[in-house]
Amino acid sequence: MATPYRLPSNYMRQQGNSGRHFVGRHDEREKLKILIKDEDTQIIQIYGLPYVGKTSLVKTVCEELKDEINPERLHIKHIHISNNSSWSDISNMYNTFTNCSTITNTKWKICIFDDFQNIQESFLPGFKNLCDNDFPLHRYLKIILILSGGEPFQFDGIRFGKCKVSPLSIRDAQLLFGRCSDIETDDENKEQIHNIIRYACGLPGLLIYFAEKISQFRHNFSFNDICKMICDETKLNDWLDECTINRRNIKQEMDKYFSQLSHEQQDAIKVLSYFPGRFGIEEAVEMTGSSSQPASKTHVLMPLVEQGLISSDLELQNFQVQELIRAITKQQIVNVHSNDLVKLKYTNIIGKSLMKAQDIYDKGLIYEALGIMNNNWENISFLMKKGIEAPSDGRTYGVYYEITLKASNILMLCHPRDSRQFFQACLQNSLLFGNEEEQAFMNKAYGVSLTDLP
Repeated sequence: MATPYRLPSNYMRQQGNSGRHFVGRHDEREKLKILIKDEDTQIIQIYGLPYVGKTSLVKTVCEELKDEINPERLHIKHIHISNNSSWSDISNMYNTFTNCSTITNTKWKICIFDDFQNIQESFLPGFKNLCDNDFPLHRYLKIILILSGGEPFQFDGIRFGKCKVSPLSIRDAQLLFGRCSDIETDDENKEQIHNIIRYACGLPGLLIYFAEKISQFRHNFSFNDICKMICDETKLNDWLDECTINRRNIKQEMDKYFSQLSHEQQDAIKVLSYFPGRFGIEEAVEMTGSSSQPASKTHVLMPLVEQGLISSDLELQNFQVQELIRAITKQQIVNVHSNDLVKLKYTNIIGKSLMKAQDIYDKGLIYEALGIMNNNWENISFLMKKGIEAPSDGRTYGVYYEITLKASNILMLCHPRDSRQFFQACLQNSLLFGNEEEQAFMNKAYGVSLTDLP
């Protein structure tokens, strides 16, 4: 059942750490105040990523407004909407608040619907009727919808204001992390703290969670060791599995958020999540299929940047999927090639094959065993080392293709079973980056690896 509550005049003071957990947001605070004070705006939508601090922003602004006017003239109701909330519960709590006869001398009545993305679609007509009927009767009524989503809800015939809440800047994220962990940034720990902020995607909720975890473990582990545990890709998944904030698992909340994206955006974030490194605009456009449809670059790639799912430089020329998003998205991918494009796995295959082939070469058997002339070994070994050191981004494909072209027999001899997975990954990769000739060659290499298995 949805649980309402009133915010008393000393709400923030009673919360203890709540003020400590809120930093920055000057522009968003001012924008929200302007919307609340605007007589023509009665619905305000606050939207953004899960755990980005939407509710904290609204509570902070309400408290600041109380400091500006007589607290008794500002009346607030907070209604949380869950997947199990019924329309009768929601409407009854709303009507009880708006029709309360004891509320007099009111400047503003603010009704906050939190997690509005959970409202059932069948409830939306009833919600619209509620607004149509009540707004003429309650001149100072304001409705604030807080929702996790990349775009606000669209209501026909109702004017609404909107305020997007973005992830914190690095500076504000450092300040928040320092407050919650009691760790001051210095030259020794600056890099580790920056990595934690990067892995938390600038989301205050996750930053606070990590800060609290670090405080728990600092008695038994060094700060450096804890940071390594958090910022390791494999361990990050374990953290996220158990990461429950406000009784909600972050993976489940992010899954809900992803489901609201368009199919093109969902496909794009999955493709881009294959690569942990940075990629240029040309690669990003090619990978997201924007090259054939120039307009889709605006509709697919840029919204992902604006929502904070992908980071970019100021010139919008280089991109990188946020670590948190990659970790969650990679677990959603079920396509065969997704799990086969983890670069570390193929670095290992290439590396082990190179060591075994080097041993064969050192024994003078390179020509007999692999059919490679001695004077070609230097070039091939250099190429395989290049594959190990290749950047983890779209440029990896070119190196992998060259290895498949010139050293496929080494991989099949030295690492037969795993080489099949490598060639399968290269084949699927060629569908993203290669031309028809390269795709045909990769298909042949993969087919040969299947027939040559012991």
